[in-house]
Amino acid sequence: MIILKLKVLKNSHKYHFTLGIIIALMMISPLLRGSNVNDSIKKTEVKTPKHYIKPCLYISWYGIPDRTITPRLDSIPVDGRYYQFRQRNIGLNAPLYTSTWLSNDSTKIESFQLITTINSTKERIESSFLNEPRIFRRTSIALKGIYSDGGKNSYFLAVAPFSSFDQYTKAKNGKRLAMVFIYNRTVSEKFSYRLGFMRTFVFGKKLALPIVGFRFGKLDGVNFNIQLLRNMSLNMPIGNHFYYSIFTRPIGSAYSFKNDFNTGFLNKGTTVELRRWELLTGMTLTYRANGAFSMFVSTGFSRGYVSFAE
Repeated sequence: MIILKLKVLKNSHKYHFTLGIIIALMMISPLLRGSNVNDSIKKTEVKTPKHYIKPCLYISWYGIPDRTITPRLDSIPVDGRYYQFRQRNIGLNAPLYTSTWLSNDSTKIESFQLITTINSTKERIESSFLNEPRIFRRTSIALKGIYSDGGKNSYFLAVAPFSSFDQYTKAKNGKRLAMVFIYNRTVSEKFSYRLGFMRTFVFGKKLALPIVGFRFGKLDGVNFNIQLLRNMSLNMPIGNHFYYSIFTRPIGSAYSFKNDFNTGFLNKGTTVELRRWELLTGMTLTYRANGAFSMFVSTGFSRGYVSFAE
């Protein structure tokens, strides 16, 4: 509290001037206080972000060493073959639209986000059942929608059309469509569950499969996450910048190409579908430098399956 002591000089023009100043200050002080309050409100006003998800450019490499496999053509096994796989993946996640609004009872902030993902994958398959390595290119443009009711419920839908072709038969693009729908219920800070379905080629052919998932533990702490038929992982933060996880998940795809070579059991000129999937089990160490850059290294082992159909 500040106390001002004024010495009033009666019978002087300074008295009237001082009194006028005091009266003026008393009149405008409420306005000054109101202005300060408004300014503080403006400064502390909470603004929702333009986008909750930032644009992200990602690059990854994956490969497995030579392994002996038993490929099958129309259920006829062909023994003594080796197989090798390499993959390079580059993509971009970018928000297209974000909207937030108050719920009907004005107690929660609901939101909707629309995101696009552009992805390009180069896959190299080398095997003794092919005369030379085959290089496949896969391109997809996906749309993803995320809705949250501002409470415990959220919904996720992804539609991802893609095409896959090899270096010899570009006119034979394999156009396909993958989809994922998930409902997530956050029961508490340490537990949530998911229900949904997916239309996927991750097991080497088109399948429609259910999704059932659970998370135990905090999202930003140690947690165990399981989504049946998609992935399972134990995630552990290490300090402020490192994240460690142990995982198992399937990966794979289906490729259609025109066979330009006599391979011993594939007839030249026929259209062949190559189906592959692997079950990966390993560990990942992620380094997050800041909100704009992160990198990871992963190692482990895989068990794969390859088949052919004319």
